[in-house]
Amino acid sequence: MNHLKYKLILAFSIIVCQFGLFNKQAMSQNDLTLQSIKIIPQSNFTNPALRPPMKFYIGLPGFSSFYFGLNHNGFNYRNLVKEGADLDPTIYSPDSTYITTESENEALSKMTKKNFILAKVNEEILSGGFQYQEHFFTVSLSEKIDFRYGYPKDLMNLAINGNAEFIGKTIDLDGLNFDFVHYRELSLGWSRPVNEQLIVGGHLKLLTGLSNLWMKKNKSTIAIDDLNFGHTAIPDYTLYMTTPDFINDSVSFYNDSIDKMGGIREPTSSDIKSYMKNFKNFGAAIDLGLTYKVNEEIDLGVSFLDLGYIKFKKNTQKFSSKDDANFAFDGYFVKNAILLGRKDQAGDSIQKIYFDQLKDSIANNFNTVSSNESYWYPLTPKIYLSGNYTFTENDNAGLLIRSEIFNRKLHPSVTLSYNRKIGTYVSLAASYSIWNRSYTNFGFGFAANGGPVQLYVVTDNLTVLFIPEKSKNLTVHAGINFIFGYQNKVKGKPLIK
Repeated sequence: MNHLKYKLILAFSIIVCQFGLFNKQAMSQNDLTLQSIKIIPQSNFTNPALRPPMKFYIGLPGFSSFYFGLNHNGFNYRNLVKEGADLDPTIYSPDSTYITTESENEALSKMTKKNFILAKVNEEILSGGFQYQEHFFTVSLSEKIDFRYGYPKDLMNLAINGNAEFIGKTIDLDGLNFDFVHYRELSLGWSRPVNEQLIVGGHLKLLTGLSNLWMKKNKSTIAIDDLNFGHTAIPDYTLYMTTPDFINDSVSFYNDSIDKMGGIREPTSSDIKSYMKNFKNFGAAIDLGLTYKVNEEIDLGVSFLDLGYIKFKKNTQKFSSKDDANFAFDGYFVKNAILLGRKDQAGDSIQKIYFDQLKDSIANNFNTVSSNESYWYPLTPKIYLSGNYTFTENDNAGLLIRSEIFNRKLHPSVTLSYNRKIGTYVSLAASYSIWNRSYTNFGFGFAANGGPVQLYVVTDNLTVLFIPEKSKNLTVHAGINFIFGYQNKVKGKPLIK
């Protein structure tokens, strides 16, 4: 059995094991409230035409901007996991939590045809900006990690309820995909007024890719035979992977023993330095934006972000299925795969028994083609459409429509916000957002300038602090800037004449 078969088994096992891995609470990723607090220089991230109200700023190295977000557009934690106190006391302990057949189907009812989990971590290492005559220039160096995992509802239905509903039918696995990327971004920004109403701006981004796992295409299917009720998987996929040296040369891919699969050599400090200093995978992207002042009260904005690619060419691997590839299996294979911790009558792990039987069958029946070649990886484009109404010098309200483009679809969100300045140096924002089929997202933002030091904290879903078990979205964006030449003048009509 060669190492290509081991790689195939690893990839297929990841797909199968996903049913157990995602059954945790998953939450959100977005930046919806930040744009309404324009005294924060990082609001320029959402539209490069937004000009910070200061002549010069520099971010605290390592913490000028830190963003963390998680999101799930399917069910929430409480849909799936029930408190024993709410269940039959003759069966369940009130001090424990349970996943029941009823709760599995409740979670299933909350899913859409194609579901996804998103995660994002951004850390700005260095940042700064300054005004020169009519121009404003910015610079930012960031580490970015993005993860997206998709799964189709039909596959989860098969896992929970078996194949009775699908006998004689074919399950489309187009919604089963994953996308992970870690890259470094150097952004050079510029903006200037064209006239009294129009401001234009842009970012030129130079990118360095560090690691990537990307399913570019998945048109695989599972057919359920109407005679013997057997399952036949027909793979049709293309998967690209770029890994660090300490993973690329590990036993998880190349060791001759299948029992040692999954082991990754522990990275040394030299490995980590080599990984972080990898400049072999170059890319570029642009952001474009404009703002238009309709009158003294109304401003409009539009921006297009992350239009670009990274070319991965070091430690790359490509996997794709052959035309005649197929894999036949019987029974509730998914259900068996997620029986974590359960044992049979002899005391042996059901999951281990299942995978021991499964691994050789996959290797003997699946075909794959692997090749080391460079490839172009696209960033996820984003579109922001905004409107802002200024009531007074200290009060304004905004509307933001934000969309990401992935899986050949727009994934929109809508945010209403209100911003209030308190005195000269404090700005507060409140927001309400609808996105990812969630309607309980109440955000909050705070920015305070204490002399030259600016501290800010923004979240798009404050309710997660109070009802985390019913929340699907979580974002935190915080940082510290040093600002100079702060301009506090905002034109607007008085609220009371």
